[in-house]
Amino acid sequence: MNPAFMVIGAFGQMMARQQQARLQRQQMNMIAEQNEQNAEFEKVAAMQARAKRQRDFYSYRSTLTAVAAFNNRGPDDRSIKAIQKAAQKDRRREESTARLNSMLAVSRHQFAAADARIAGQAATVGALGQNIATMGMTAYRYSQVT
Repeated sequence: MNPAFMVIGAFGQMMARQQQARLQRQQMNMIAEQNEQNAEFEKVAAMQARAKRQRDFYSYRSTLTAVAAFNNRGPDDRSIKAIQKAAQKDRRREESTARLNSMLAVSRHQFAAADARIAGQAATVGALGQNIATMGMTAYRYSQVT
């Protein structure tokens, strides 16, 4: 076996691994960016949902006030206050649940982004380790041939 071909083959193998690792890292970075973007979309969706819940609550409260006035009930009526208090309590509970769900979704996307970046880095490190091993094996084979 010609030692030059052995070295050229090893060099080609190392370059292919490095290129593959670079492309995999780029792909993982793109996946990470997509997950970060999804986290931002989740935040925006949560803010929009919160604004809608507030509008719905204020609309409900206005309707309740109009119905109370229509039935000759004053703003100090205990039954109206009890209904308003219960609605306020439900709104708070719904708000805290929605906030928690939003935070979990955002953190899930952020974790996926970090995981993708680590996978890209691992591909690069793995290719470097394989290349070092290839250089060692090639040097050993070269010494056996010459």
